[in-house]
Amino acid sequence: MAEWSKARDSKSRNPHKGFEGSNPSPTAILLRKLRRIGYRRSMYHVYLLRSIKNPVMTYVGFTTKDVRARMDEHNRGLTKTTAPQVPWQIEVVVTFNDRQRAEEFERYLKAGSGYAFAKRHFWSMNLGSTKLAK
Repeated sequence: MAEWSKARDSKSRNPHKGFEGSNPSPTAILLRKLRRIGYRRSMYHVYLLRSIKNPVMTYVGFTTKDVRARMDEHNRGLTKTTAPQVPWQIEVVVTFNDRQRAEEFERYLKAGSGYAFAKRHFWSMNLGSTKLAK
């Protein structure tokens, strides 16, 4: 019984708690340390797309997924709004830690003054009039 108790005590002193019986990768250790100081794995992205087929068409979206994976969904025609103008390219991605701020920024960019701001500062090819896909 004493040997079992010693084995249990040695495991509880493991500096890689949660990784007993394994050799954690440096990335796993770093992520655990970052989470301790407030790092959040889930990030919130507002992204701006431009149609390659019709460059005056633009799209503003929000996602918690990987932005490239989300763009692939757009390019496969899985999003009703963007399907007619496939393929799309990413123009800008803005990442937030706070979901509410990201959603507010997306709404702002889709509104009149926010759209004018995006047109002035974000769209790489200012082809005169750009249209937001709806």
